Amino acid sequence: MLKHIKKTFLPVMLCLVLCTCTACTSLSKEETETSETETDSAVSAYRNVLRKIRQYHMCPGSDTEFAWEESLSIYYAIVDVNQDGIKELLLDFEYDSGPDGGITVYTYDPNAPTPVHKIGGFFTFSRFYDNGIVEEDISHGSPYGGPYSTAGAADPNTFWPYQVWAYQADNASYTQIGFVTDWNKKEWADSIDGFSSFPDSADKDHDGIVYL
Repeated sequence: MLKHIKKTFLPVMLCLVLCTCTACTSLSKEETETSETETDSAVSAYRNVLRKIRQYHMCPGSDTEFAWEESLSIYYAIVDVNQDGIKELLLDFEYDSGPDGGITVYTYDPNAPTPVHKIGGFFTFSRFYDNGIVEEDISHGSPYGGPYSTAGAADPNTFWPYQVWAYQADNASYTQIGFVTDWNKKEWADSIDGFSSFPDSADKDHDGIVYL
């Protein structure tokens, strides 16, 4: 659950979708104790980060104060979103006066120059899976699809273009591995990359929409 950093706990705005675990591994006592120690250290470091944000208006790894407004709401979650054994800190900044900053994912590594550091950033409406996959909705939809609206992006019953990211444990970062968008013939009748015209033959249900 995302928690509100200012005063109260608010409804979840970040969707953490956990897929079914397909393989479970038993840990030895020593491995379990090491994992618990690392988790405790990470949580303690994240608490200090949240305290610095609230008191000094500074994000992890930065000595520059960000703009603080009364309309600013900051949501956070501490959870292992990629199953690497270390909990991550997820931050979501939202301003009433303009677009929000999306979701930033931080990890903890005591051996890094900056122990708490960023490993990814995503649009607010993103889905995190426990195999390290993130489905990130495209912030303003597709230029070839229907009109953009925030409500449309949040509606689970409405298709919204998205890209897929995979967590790479070897360098602790996310890599884009896929992209899905729609092409609405009524909205965009001209050619696009790879197509000289709308592919009517691929539109099997004849609704004027295909997915790329």
